[in-house]
Amino acid sequence: MELTRRQALKLGTVGGMSLFLFGCGGSEEPAEETTDEVVEETTEETGEAAATGILGTLQAMSDDEVTAALMAATGEHINLSGITDPNQADRSDIAKGWPHEPGNPIKIGWTEMSQANPWFVAVKNSAESTAAEYGYDINFQIAENDVATQSGQVDNFIQLGVDVIVIDPCDVSACAKDIERAVEAGIPVICIGSAPSKATNAPILTTLSDNAYEVGFAAGKYAGTQFAGTDINMACVPGQLGNTSAEARVCGIVGGIIASKMEEAGVYTTDDAAKYASDLLWQDLKSAGKADFSEIGLNILAYGEGQWSEEGGLAAAEPILTANGDKLNLMVADNEFQCFGILRAIENVGLTDQIQVGTCADGTNVALQRIADGELLMSGSWNGDQQGSWTIHFIHAIFEEGKDPNNLPFESFFEPKTFTAENAAEWINDDPDATFFAVPEFEFPASIA
Repeated sequence: MELTRRQALKLGTVGGMSLFLFGCGGSEEPAEETTDEVVEETTEETGEAAATGILGTLQAMSDDEVTAALMAATGEHINLSGITDPNQADRSDIAKGWPHEPGNPIKIGWTEMSQANPWFVAVKNSAESTAAEYGYDINFQIAENDVATQSGQVDNFIQLGVDVIVIDPCDVSACAKDIERAVEAGIPVICIGSAPSKATNAPILTTLSDNAYEVGFAAGKYAGTQFAGTDINMACVPGQLGNTSAEARVCGIVGGIIASKMEEAGVYTTDDAAKYASDLLWQDLKSAGKADFSEIGLNILAYGEGQWSEEGGLAAAEPILTANGDKLNLMVADNEFQCFGILRAIENVGLTDQIQVGTCADGTNVALQRIADGELLMSGSWNGDQQGSWTIHFIHAIFEEGKDPNNLPFESFFEPKTFTAENAAEWINDDPDATFFAVPEFEFPASIA
């Protein structure tokens, strides 16, 4: 298919064009000339005024071009973690420390990034209890969000000769060297929670996790429908910039909101277009501190890092509210614990009736009740009990049930769920001592076709 002059212009200038659109660089005069050319060309061909900004960028591309751009971005930007290429490359020839003949009992070395909130505590407790059921020896260490500490823990596991190492990365790039050392020693590695940066080509068996971007995208789609006819002025609170899950979950929420608002505006094309737009918006947010998609009624006014805890969410929200409280109507975080702190901050400044709060993780009984009661807008599945127990079930499956992990995807995801006012009460765990919704039955992940 022959490209129109507008598409050719887009393909030739996508990098510089996005910089202009986001106000991150370039002079005003060349940008105005480029915009004038597109408007003139579109008016000549269709008689309609051309869209500008992000919407113009999307409309200058075919659906196939958008998907190709999105797939390219997933290899570069951790905020897209969870968006998978349908044509994944075979991984069976990568040396991953597999096969490995285990000892008796099977020895597991687990380095967890933190115990900062109940999710991490549940991971530890469920992993240790499930390992005990199988008679495994598990050495569970806490890295306290310190890269050097985690690296030292991996080295210690290598010296101890464990049969498998589980890593919840403190840093998704730095962990690659730790993984390589373990594999060179003949020990397979499983990541959980956050995948290593794809650019590192870390030789893991797989990453077992909920799907960071897609659980956010589903929650964001719901959030967008709750602001029909109203512009969204929002703030974002990821746990930590540079963390795969934190960035991808919040960026996913933004993508889902974009999809809903594009549909409302009558300009929706594909989910891939909304996801690609979320990446453009997210990169601008990180570089400029705010981002604008006002063509569909969406503005991100600020962000802060909440460190995955209630106190961290409170601390992140307070300066955001001081600067933007009069304009905000939505604040989102990447887990429920941060939302609890954000809700406190909003209440402290008397804006509870103005600003809604939502997330896409974790599915705690407390949050599910607050959603059912209308205090929290939405959440999603990111169950610490499931993460810990399913990882041990996975280890049992590969060592004792003959399951083959040699050609699994880089990331193997749990099925995402969205909790809203319409269904939250149904997901509350009947066990009064439970923190999260009931853990589903284990399913071994599918290999690359």
